Amino acid sequence: MRKSIKKMIFVLPLLLSILYGCVKESSNLPKNESIPNEMKEELTFSFDSKEHRVPIDKIPSLNDYLSQYTSVERKQEIERIIVTPFNSEKNGVFADVGYSCGTKTCNHVLIQVENDDIRTFILDQVSIFQRAIFSDDEKYLAILFGRNEGNELVRNILYIVDIEKLERIQINNSNEVINQRISVDSYIWPITEFKWLDNRTVELSVADINDSSYESVAKWFKENGPVKKIKLEITQDPTDRDDIG
Repeated sequence: MRKSIKKMIFVLPLLLSILYGCVKESSNLPKNESIPNEMKEELTFSFDSKEHRVPIDKIPSLNDYLSQYTSVERKQEIERIIVTPFNSEKNGVFADVGYSCGTKTCNHVLIQVENDDIRTFILDQVSIFQRAIFSDDEKYLAILFGRNEGNELVRNILYIVDIEKLERIQINNSNEVINQRISVDSYIWPITEFKWLDNRTVELSVADINDSSYESVAKWFKENGPVKKIKLEITQDPTDRDDIG
């Protein structure tokens, strides 16, 4: 009995010493080593030689989408995300985040990173992000999306986003020529180019054809067919009509 007690007296300090060393070593680990992987998920992208990190849980639509997957599948989906940043002189950094991507198309969410603030806005679904341009005063953002039919052709729509409210502008226009190129899910005609003429007017270059069938549009693409210009004017009064040029 005495021998057992003596052994315990000898062994106990040794065990305590080992335990203390393990605790101390653990406390010296970087803090993020103890954070679960799910809490560390973030999108990383570079713009103007600066690296930006956006926690995925700050992008609700993306986070909700990823919640349906296991941890392994979730990691694979994150690796497939496409982030396209674009220039803003006054309102921080913007980026299109494409997720749930297929062969070409993705679901899209717009993110704005300004200082420590992150804002998001759900954009188009099952489409191809093509280009985004701010108006000169950066009050509006025009974004071109496309949907492909095989490898032959792409049909487009144009989004106009109010930057202050971070919402899509609903333009009430009685002219079907305009409506078919800006209405939600209205992928009918090709749009080859667009530009801001002033802070409220966007000029679109569109296919100059009257038939939107697959055969007609495919032929237009193949022959590099003619285009026409149309103008989309943003007005504060929804009863005002947009001009067509």
